[in-house]
Amino acid sequence: MPFWLVKATWIEDDSDASEQWAVNADTVHDAVKVVTTHLRFHPHHVEARLCEPEEVKIILVADLSPGEARRVPQ
Repeated sequence: MPFWLVKATWIEDDSDASEQWAVNADTVHDAVKVVTTHLRFHPHHVEARLCEPEEVKIILVADLSPGEARRVPQ
């Protein structure tokens, strides 16, 4: 399965807040769906892109099972 980088942005305390996630999913739709289940607030903007393994620290994604997401520290 490919790895996706998904960045979600939402309004929290009258300002924008965001998190980036690494996801192991077949499609971009599946990747976004997995990430949104982990968010505290409904995002007003979501960006997702297919990532090359060297773009994300391999240790962050190496053990992700299909359909699993992990927050990428900023």
